[in-house]
Amino acid sequence: MAAEGLWTVQFSMSEEVQGGLQVEEEINRGGVLVLTGNRLYGGGISFYFIGTYKETSSGITITVNATRYNDIVTGHFGKLNEGRFIFNGTVAGKTMKLQGHVEDNPDKKMYITAEQRVEL
Repeated sequence: MAAEGLWTVQFSMSEEVQGGLQVEEEINRGGVLVLTGNRLYGGGISFYFIGTYKETSSGITITVNATRYNDIVTGHFGKLNEGRFIFNGTVAGKTMKLQGHVEDNPDKKMYITAEQRVEL
């Protein structure tokens, strides 16, 4: 599958097109994801991630359980210590673009741009 591998990720809180230009609110945080056998593992500076993914001909769907393991940096959504996120997006070559939200709160959105570093 095209998505299997080690990915570096950058998170942003909003994404929109203004005057023909794509604008993102960067939060200057990133992490890594490993996708293999429809399972996802990874982490960032304050959270670790465990989840699943499914690829189809039209894109990829990812479900992530994020758990805080330290308080070095405040999370994107304040004092959230655990959260389940649902993402949908595309994989094109070594680039993955995802948009998602907290499972029980679609207003808490997050966008991910990822670059595949190692293919499995």
